[in-house]
Amino acid sequence: MTLRTPDAARTSPALPLVRGNRVRVLQAAAIVLLCLYVYCPAIRGGWLWDDHEIRNNPTLHSWAGLGKIWVAPAATDYIPLEASVLWAEWHLWGDAVAGYHAANIAFHLLGAFLLWRLLGKLGVRLAWLGALLFAIHPVAVESVAWISEVKNTVSLPPLLTAACLWIDFADTGRRRTYLLSLACFLAALLCKGSVVMFPGFILLHAWWRRGRVGWPDIRAALPFLAAAVAIGLVTIHFQEIRAIRDWRTPEAGFLARAGGAGLALDFYFWKCVVPGEVMPVYPRWSVGATSPLALIPWLLAVVMTFLLLRRGSPVRPASRHLLLGLGWFVLFLLPVLGFVTMSYQHIAPVADHLAYISLAGVVGLAAAGAGAADAAGRPWFRAAAAAVVAALAIGSHRYARVFASQETLWTYNAAHNPGSAVVFANLGLVQDRAGRTDEAIENYERAIALDPADPDSENELAGVLARRGRAAAAIRHYERAISLYRAALARDPGLQDVNNKLGLDLVAVGRAGEALGQFEEAVRKNPGSYEDQTNLANVLAAVPGRLGEAIDHFGIAARLNPDSLLIRRNFGYALAMAGRFAEARAQFGEALRIDPGDPESRSGMARLRGVPDAP
Repeated sequence: MTLRTPDAARTSPALPLVRGNRVRVLQAAAIVLLCLYVYCPAIRGGWLWDDHEIRNNPTLHSWAGLGKIWVAPAATDYIPLEASVLWAEWHLWGDAVAGYHAANIAFHLLGAFLLWRLLGKLGVRLAWLGALLFAIHPVAVESVAWISEVKNTVSLPPLLTAACLWIDFADTGRRRTYLLSLACFLAALLCKGSVVMFPGFILLHAWWRRGRVGWPDIRAALPFLAAAVAIGLVTIHFQEIRAIRDWRTPEAGFLARAGGAGLALDFYFWKCVVPGEVMPVYPRWSVGATSPLALIPWLLAVVMTFLLLRRGSPVRPASRHLLLGLGWFVLFLLPVLGFVTMSYQHIAPVADHLAYISLAGVVGLAAAGAGAADAAGRPWFRAAAAAVVAALAIGSHRYARVFASQETLWTYNAAHNPGSAVVFANLGLVQDRAGRTDEAIENYERAIALDPADPDSENELAGVLARRGRAAAAIRHYERAISLYRAALARDPGLQDVNNKLGLDLVAVGRAGEALGQFEEAVRKNPGSYEDQTNLANVLAAVPGRLGEAIDHFGIAARLNPDSLLIRRNFGYALAMAGRFAEARAQFGEALRIDPGDPESRSGMARLRGVPDAP
């Protein structure tokens, strides 16, 4: 590859070797226009999957929530800077999805331009092409078109800025540049925990420059390492106590994890190089993680590294550049390969959004190779490059359409991954909400057939059947869900949210006395959940002599989620039952503030108008 040598790159210009501002403007315009073409189908896309964590999150909706995000977060991950971005976005455009999509695209474009700058600093001749490939690559679509994955798009710009500043520090030794690089890395960490591997890039860059890593390099990387370890431990803690405990994640020993990680590494590499069939939820491996075949990718990685480092190797002149690009790719995948348990593993072993940052290493190598071909004056290069860019842009544009709605998302995924219970359960939920209950029942039954141990699908199917008037069938599935929820609690009494779901099912089959204990346990485990507080209050209100406790829990729920119509309305009914009519009117007034046309709140307010409090 005709890259500048590491020594030469220290004194060469940071921007790509192109002449004139006009060319750079045209290149930048090409990146922007093609990126907008790719994502225009998703700009009006709706809320998807776990986007409810934005729509129904009172912390993001309240002005006081900004402080809670940093000092008392209720989320499953400690990423307060990313949450602060979402907080700001909610206060800017509320429930209007176009604003979130526009912001995601803007963050993605900023990341692409910063990648252009980083590749230029590393001496890549066609650095702008690397930025273009990143901007339009199908693997990036999930992160950009799915609102909740803003953690990826918002973490990449500070990470790439930290890398650019680190290269400047390596060139100049300026303390201010060093501190700015550290600050940017901290910002990236507070957006997404998996960027913890940046200290590895620092050492890899030192080797790329001089062919060795010395103690000064290690000493300079130590503050970055300390920050990475601290945030990494916090991330693991949050995953274990808040995310993983709600799911049946696979348990495996080290060899099985290493095998699964090898399969994932192979998957991500080929998906970045040849992005064929992409989908939100991928099938599970056809090869077992304990199979010797699962270790082949690691063996190939060792052999490739040996060949690149061996003296006399035909690829020796480009070995540093190859290992730098591949090193970036592998480093930022390590946290998500399965060595550390993640909640997403209960759905699928891999996901495109987990490879978003690593993709930069692969497109950087592609740009370097393209620069070598272009410099050699090979006549086929430009036509081939244009064909690749066109194919990627068209493929990504088509895939972005999938993220237009819940219906398109799960219908597409069901067609491409017919073995996933999660996919059919989500498709059933969408169809149920759309009033297409026959289709919903069919898909819930298919989800249960694929995963008979999943209580949530049994629970959802029971609800649909109950609304259709099929009481006997509904009770049968409720009882099945109750049995599965109890079994889950027997395996792990600390599971969160299971007590609440079990309580709701017990209420549905008329066993409110048993449900009360489950709701009390749910509130004990998670006192900050307005849903758990509300469910407990609803049951307590029907128990003789416990109306006062119900009112207390309604009050807590209203403080946790002040804009919930259901909470305000039920709170008003409970206060009226207690003879506290003035307070009841106040709650119905709050309900009408939220929804001025709500008939139940209007009726409650009318019946209490002029009624004095009981003595």
